Amino acid sequence: MDKSELPEGFRPGDPTAGDKAHTDHADVAFVLKEHGDGTPWVLVEPRGPTLPVLERGDGFLGLTFRDDVSFEEAQRFVQEMRKKLRGVSYTKFTT
Repeated sequence: MDKSELPEGFRPGDPTAGDKAHTDHADVAFVLKEHGDGTPWVLVEPRGPTLPVLERGDGFLGLTFRDDVSFEEAQRFVQEMRKKLRGVSYTKFTT
């Protein structure tokens, strides 16, 4: 998308761009999954109320590892995520 096609309030140099936003937070768990070919990925699973953008239950958030990350490396990484991260957030700019 060309920057000139952005709505008013979002164009570069717009004096009101990015001055209003709303952020939602959700507590989550990180669950290691694998695709049919064994490739690891992480499901970001809500623990309690989810982000409003996901509340209808017709979608989810997932994280994809680089191709050279083994399943074992992914397991260790997800263990660290569980220790150090509590949640995710979603911010929507309203101007």
